[in-house]
Amino acid sequence: MATSWEAETRYATPMAPLDRARHKIVWDDALKFTKDFFAGASAAVVAKTVIAPVERVKLILQLQSAQTTLAPEKRYKGVIDCFIRVPKEQGFFSFWRGNWVNILRACSQESLGFAFKDFFKIWSLDGVDPNAQQYRFLIGNLAAGGGAGVATFMIIYPLDFVRTRLAIDLGKDKRDREFRGMFDCMRKIIRHDGIFGMYKGLLPSLQYIMIYRGAYYGLFDSAKPYISKDGRTLGFWRAFAAGQVVTFVAAMLSYPLDTIRRRLMMGAGKKEFIHKGTIDCARVGLIEDPAFLRFAVWC
Repeated sequence: MATSWEAETRYATPMAPLDRARHKIVWDDALKFTKDFFAGASAAVVAKTVIAPVERVKLILQLQSAQTTLAPEKRYKGVIDCFIRVPKEQGFFSFWRGNWVNILRACSQESLGFAFKDFFKIWSLDGVDPNAQQYRFLIGNLAAGGGAGVATFMIIYPLDFVRTRLAIDLGKDKRDREFRGMFDCMRKIIRHDGIFGMYKGLLPSLQYIMIYRGAYYGLFDSAKPYISKDGRTLGFWRAFAAGQVVTFVAAMLSYPLDTIRRRLMMGAGKKEFIHKGTIDCARVGLIEDPAFLRFAVWC
């Protein structure tokens, strides 16, 4: 008498060649995604650690007027002054304050961003010929990039919030600082404002990321067919140059919203704050604070 396994497999047919081909494509795509994810994560660890001092100086100069614990006469006068005073007042390694949170945020943002971008491209570029429909191709790439940015940011926003608050925490040691680390920051903000306190400044942040990521992904993907030799692949130096150009353009376009959203983040966990909302923050920044649009090149 045949066993149940023999009965089930007696009439089984081998996998068809087409099914095997599809299975191989899926497996290759999954393997490529895994390799790209870990390669991107490794690159993010190195890159974010190297430029962490520059990013922290940028955030301090961008937000020092919104830091209520910093007296106006003690504010930093510029990039050089900040680079000189920070190690003297807070210690050399304070340049890397919040760096691990930033690395976690960057790894998540890049991996999720590319995954979401490919998903949105299915809808925005369906049936579009890049050679015959250049403007439609550009708009589709901008839409896919913006959608990917928004979807990603909704997931990683608390990490971006914590990173900002830790970077602008200006005390020298733990007794002088507002937060002792990532989890202490989250605990204090949630205890004071609830879980929604972690999403302060979300609306301008979504507007910012839609502009930034839309321009970043959209311009790069739209330019790629024209600057690559075969229309598909880029050499290292061409990709590097294109990346620098689109990053600069995207940062310049979105910088005012970046300042507004981060200033609103500074109001979480406090009873009173100088900004009542997005419009009020923009008004105060443009009219009363001359540093509002300064240091954009440090994005």
